[in-house]
Amino acid sequence: MESGRLDIEEVPFCLSIVLKDINKMLSFAATRKNLQFARKIGPEISNDLRVLGDPGRLRQILQNLLTNSIKFTQEGSVTLSARIKEETGDMITIEFIVQDTGIGIEDEVRKKLFQPFSQADSSTARRFGGSGLGLVISQNLVRLMKGDIVLESKLGSGTKASFWIPFKKVEYTEHSGSPLIELEPLPERLTADMSISGHSDERGTPPGTPNPSMGGRQSPPRSRAGNGSISAERPEQSPTTLTDAERRNVNVLVVEDNPVNQTIALKTIKKLGFNVSAVWNGQEALDYLIKEPSSDHPRIDIILMDVQMYVSARRTYAYDKLTSLVQAHP
Repeated sequence: MESGRLDIEEVPFCLSIVLKDINKMLSFAATRKNLQFARKIGPEISNDLRVLGDPGRLRQILQNLLTNSIKFTQEGSVTLSARIKEETGDMITIEFIVQDTGIGIEDEVRKKLFQPFSQADSSTARRFGGSGLGLVISQNLVRLMKGDIVLESKLGSGTKASFWIPFKKVEYTEHSGSPLIELEPLPERLTADMSISGHSDERGTPPGTPNPSMGGRQSPPRSRAGNGSISAERPEQSPTTLTDAERRNVNVLVVEDNPVNQTIALKTIKKLGFNVSAVWNGQEALDYLIKEPSSDHPRIDIILMDVQMYVSARRTYAYDKLTSLVQAHP
């Protein structure tokens, strides 16, 4: 990023899907801290607003800001908002707001937070951890996308981070021939399993563990909703317990073009007790699935694919074929 070599993509994508994915990822982190996680999304955006931009970088900015808010909020709420700030014939500027009821920041300290490796004070670093790079990275990404970001905060009264990005409009119809980069939302059960895996609360109890005092039943999640445009979600956590034998019967395929990431994924999944294989790209994944299963080439139950891999796969036509194959053989 500092060398100016970071490329910002311009691909058509559905803004509401990015926001839903972020909500699913971060709402569980808020739930573990007993915080209310609320969304306030304008109807124009929630009704499948399609724009031209970089969905991966937008997701990274939102994740950085929301992670900070959840980290520095001990009680109360974290809210994600999105609305149309400005609109012209071919451009639309979207404003995103992340607001919390956390510890807040003093005015003189707030001015330093967009400098690399800066935090409010040394005690903040000791208590909450982190490198202080999240805001710097977010600011640089926003500006690379020709937007801007501001931070408002008052000590003891929470923090409000706002940024806005201009996107080109996408006029998409089923006959336009313009492929739309769109990922289906993660199933609720899969999201819950991934989000709670490997985490525990302050007592060392895995999240979602039934409370013995309630006869083995988990207490229902609390929620508080405001007006009709705000939704506060506390998803149910549904941990699954597999025996060692059941894990050995699950075959995982990792699709990853980075050698280090692939090695880490293989070792991690093997350590969890699953059978795992790996390929380098979408075409190889397709070839693997088409091949007749055998003792040394087992049928795959789960595919883990790099979040950016599907773009490359689409360019080689493998993504569409892979999707068709999975739909034909659920």
